[in-house]
Amino acid sequence: MALLTPTRDTGAVLTIAAGALAGRVDGNVAASGIRAGMELIPGSATSRASVGQIIESWVPDGTSGADFTLAEPFRTFAGADYAGANAPFVADNGGGVVATDLAVITNNLRRALGLETTLEGESKDIALDRADSAVTFGRVSFSRARRLWGDLVQRTVAGAERLALRAFPDGATPVEAIDIDLSDGTIDWREKSSDVAVAGGIADIGSARTARVRITGGGNVTSLGAVANKRRLVTVAAATTFVHANPSLVLPGAVNMAAAVGDMFEFGSGAAGNWVLLGRYRGAAADARADLALGTMATEDKAVYAPKANPVFTGLLMFPVITQGGMAQIEAGTGDGASYTTYNTKISFHYGLGLGDYGGRVFGFYDARQGVWDVKGGYRINGSDIRGRHRAYTIGTLPAASAEGGSIVFASELGLLVFSNGVNWLRLHDNSFVV
Repeated sequence: MALLTPTRDTGAVLTIAAGALAGRVDGNVAASGIRAGMELIPGSATSRASVGQIIESWVPDGTSGADFTLAEPFRTFAGADYAGANAPFVADNGGGVVATDLAVITNNLRRALGLETTLEGESKDIALDRADSAVTFGRVSFSRARRLWGDLVQRTVAGAERLALRAFPDGATPVEAIDIDLSDGTIDWREKSSDVAVAGGIADIGSARTARVRITGGGNVTSLGAVANKRRLVTVAAATTFVHANPSLVLPGAVNMAAAVGDMFEFGSGAAGNWVLLGRYRGAAADARADLALGTMATEDKAVYAPKANPVFTGLLMFPVITQGGMAQIEAGTGDGASYTTYNTKISFHYGLGLGDYGGRVFGFYDARQGVWDVKGGYRINGSDIRGRHRAYTIGTLPAASAEGGSIVFASELGLLVFSNGVNWLRLHDNSFVV
């Protein structure tokens, strides 16, 4: 390539501070042909003092010289900032390119990028073929206005080949965003959390460009937005209730779910943008809470959680997953006793409770609306069977005018004398009920 040598022709010299992008040329360069876009190189054509840089602007002032700016600061071949005072320089005008110059360029590219560089044909392959050493690396960097923002680098870390996409938040210190282990193809990445406020019952977690979202504002959340094919880990900044709304917000058991500060939820959306609760972790305040696994998830309505050690619950524990036609629940009793009005614990059903065996057969049921037990096999007291129907032997009949008029007196198989008053079986000696 042709080189202009102002120092030889005009005696012009260059002055620039270390690391600077602007400098001054003193001397008559009016006829030199130097302009923006050329390469300015401190030193002489045979002995360069620095790596050349592209001229961004060139402002001559008659025959006295010119002011200039560069795309990058001058640096020595050792990588240090170059400073020059009244130093000679040359300028590369980029002219006179011939086939031999192209061969030199191609060979230099192959030395820089590797022997497998292919620039012909339909496919393109540029390989950053670095030397086989733990201290070498292959790197493509991304900058704007000379400020480094990111790079893609292949290097050896603890004996393993790694490919990392890195960011430079401060322009100098790399932060790995994505890290790929090239020995097995596994990946690790950095996640950021963002806040999403509840507005009109909507917390649009899908529109946040982070995988972790914190919902602020609290209250009822009836919708998570309508963004398709997303997955979010969600926490709350204040007490929040997720409201079941099929199909847009699906919660286990179709039951609303209360969320406390520190709880974490995993939601996923499908192609239609509807959200489903995939999992739940009870967090800071709930580390010491008891959790009930109902189906695949724990759900609750008004339950107040208690520590796992010696749990104490208040309110109602409701079980929507294991009941049909209504809610089954367990609640505290009215006192320490055993009667219709005083009892320790109460279990409620919408209608009936079936009692079955492992084969699914029901041999008894309890009618909660009428207070009736019905079983197929019978009852026992202290190991002895009590039959619903007693074997009877008629002893006689009572006079029609008697208080028990017309009742039959008989002897049961238990050896008791009992009679029927048309409603209940009673013991003859004390009128007490017979089971």
